[in-house]
Amino acid sequence: MSGVPSLQTPVDNMLWRQTILKLFNLVGRGAGAMPYPVTLGASPFTFTNTNQYALDVVILGGTVSALTFQRSIQGRTTTVTLPTASGIVRLSQGDAMTLTYTGTPTLQAIPR
Repeated sequence: MSGVPSLQTPVDNMLWRQTILKLFNLVGRGAGAMPYPVTLGASPFTFTNTNQYALDVVILGGTVSALTFQRSIQGRTTTVTLPTASGIVRLSQGDAMTLTYTGTPTLQAIPR
């Protein structure tokens, strides 16, 4: 059978990984998915993780004057003010972050 590795065929680990991800429909979900840019709206901008997996959001550059993290559980919301420097914010499903900025930063979401 062509394209199916046998014990005598050298195995490409990346090919096997891609095959398993496709087999279990894991492409684009969580760990193993590629980072992607987040398009910012007007300031203040709120980004909510609507995925079923955690995200790390990398904040680079720009002029950020305020950064908050929000988590809502059973109708109660907790908001934490974070340092405004560039960095990484981990967002679980349903978590949100709000950026207030004058110079637009670059955001990248990294699925976890």
